[in-house]
Amino acid sequence: MPKLFCVVVGEGSAFSVKIDDADETVDDLKVKIKERKPQSITCDADRLELYRVDGLTQDEDEQFVYKGTTIDMTKCSLDFFGEDKAKLPRLALISERFKEADVNTRWKIHVLVVTPEGAVSAFSAVPTFVGARSQFITGVGTRLPYDNIDTTKPYLKRGKFLGSLIELVQLERIVLLASPAGSGKSSLLTLFYTEVQHEVDIIWIDCRYEPMTRQLQRKGIDLMNQELDQDVGKRFTVVFLDDAQSQYEDKDFWTGLIKYSPRWMSTNIRFVISATHLLAGGFASPVEFVLLKKLTREEFLLSDSEARQLLNFPITGLPDEMKSENVLQFLIGECGGLVGALRMAIDFLQYHFRKELRGIKPKESLVLQLCLSREFNLEMARCFGTGRLDPNMDAYDIKFVKRCFVEDYILAGNLANEEQKSHQWLEMAGILVTSPDNFICFSSPLAKRYIFEKIFPERNHENPTSLDELIEKVIGSMSAHTLSQSTVQGKFPKEAVFQHLFMAGLALHTKPTCAICPELSKRFPGGSNASGGDSIDGEIDFYLDGDLRWGIELLVCGRGIGEHLSRFDANGKYSSLDVKDYVVVDLLQHKTVASYNISKKPKRITVFFDDGDFTVAKCLFKLENDMRTIHLC
Repeated sequence: MPKLFCVVVGEGSAFSVKIDDADETVDDLKVKIKERKPQSITCDADRLELYRVDGLTQDEDEQFVYKGTTIDMTKCSLDFFGEDKAKLPRLALISERFKEADVNTRWKIHVLVVTPEGAVSAFSAVPTFVGARSQFITGVGTRLPYDNIDTTKPYLKRGKFLGSLIELVQLERIVLLASPAGSGKSSLLTLFYTEVQHEVDIIWIDCRYEPMTRQLQRKGIDLMNQELDQDVGKRFTVVFLDDAQSQYEDKDFWTGLIKYSPRWMSTNIRFVISATHLLAGGFASPVEFVLLKKLTREEFLLSDSEARQLLNFPITGLPDEMKSENVLQFLIGECGGLVGALRMAIDFLQYHFRKELRGIKPKESLVLQLCLSREFNLEMARCFGTGRLDPNMDAYDIKFVKRCFVEDYILAGNLANEEQKSHQWLEMAGILVTSPDNFICFSSPLAKRYIFEKIFPERNHENPTSLDELIEKVIGSMSAHTLSQSTVQGKFPKEAVFQHLFMAGLALHTKPTCAICPELSKRFPGGSNASGGDSIDGEIDFYLDGDLRWGIELLVCGRGIGEHLSRFDANGKYSSLDVKDYVVVDLLQHKTVASYNISKKPKRITVFFDDGDFTVAKCLFKLENDMRTIHLC
């Protein structure tokens, strides 16, 4: 028997209905749908409205796809489907409305079911929104749910944080949630709903697809005419405006809501505005937002204990086979409290190893290597990618980000005009933050790694055949002029200058598929080395992923070469990476080559410059007897 696949508008799961006879009508189909969903559809069958829909499918991961784009069915109204829908008359024959070839098409959704207002039970209305706005996982070929939480599975309750929102809603007519993508705003709204749904009426408005004024009118709130439907506001009602930045340009709406609605609207009605950032599509947030009580990025961040709890959850957490302490510490530190990044990291690892696992524990080194891979980086576009950053930034943005990479202390108040614009956009994207003392820094190590490849767009079409070859090319690509200009009173250039030139050289001589991870030492706890210290003056380090898996330590007029070399040993801090090759590059200044007594090591490359001359570098590679002369750019 043929089947029709249906979905209730406002719900997130599809279901099938068997068609037994060729002469069955749409009215018969309504009865079968009611029988199929007795707990969630509470109205009489004849009150249902059915629509044929074209272009809507559900894939193997149970994500809804409309015309090639993944959508969140729980947030889509009937109007969203425009001319691709057609109402089915109750007396029409099903065989007339659906051809046999169409009915037998796998994964296709045939029927949209619309219930009258209030005819969906409270249970089915719980907005879990699993799978909303899922993105493609680059290089893997599947989709995973990134937005929101599924309250039917283990999840973070965040009681104290949720209590802050509940308290604000009780005290304020309008509350603002202002935080970058992936920080958990929609999840907080779901937690709020789950907590108070039996005492409070909830209206959820998705601002991305349709004017907010029109959506509120359908819910009985008419801002234009300053009227409420008879039953609206009799109980305490909270209206969620999700993704509000999508409609910043609607100035009349925001003025009407924030400035004028308190003059006429029932005090029982409260609004929670959720906005990813305070700038969107060239439109700044409404000036009225300044007056609102708000929860901001810092309050949304997970504590280390909450992050560890999420990683350790059954089902929704990291599989037990991957839960080594090194992996847990790495992910907690890398994500910097951003719940969306941690959620995507878990989903990415789960998917990658799901075929291999089957009770077999993957090597810790493989898990960490995947966490440092370019595929992992690209997966984080949901948290850090915007139209401004993806696919390209402009020249001012790139220059400013490079400055942030090499300067530890940049005051937000001392920026030039173009830098101010770049800073604003990068904060909007969740890449940069401004500390309480007004210094600019990266929001997390993961944000820093994500943006790295975008500031060095020029990459090579092939990788070097050896790490020695790469180091020689990088040294040769460094600018003698830049090094010379960075010296003060004959002193050696600072670490930041070498770091910038080395980063640019690594990018220039490796393929785009090779992720370059700077500041590796900050991502791993100290190993059992002799001194027990975790920081050495003048150190810079890199890890190159992909097929290379090379580690590089850069030492600038520092000390402790032995400790650097030991970091990649079996008991060293980088041992869990299981690198294929590594080297410590020792950059020194000396008056003459002969005056420097060089100690040869199998993994050491010594580079030094004659005093004040940066046009030529003298290099001793590992155990070689002869110096290599490398001319700089």
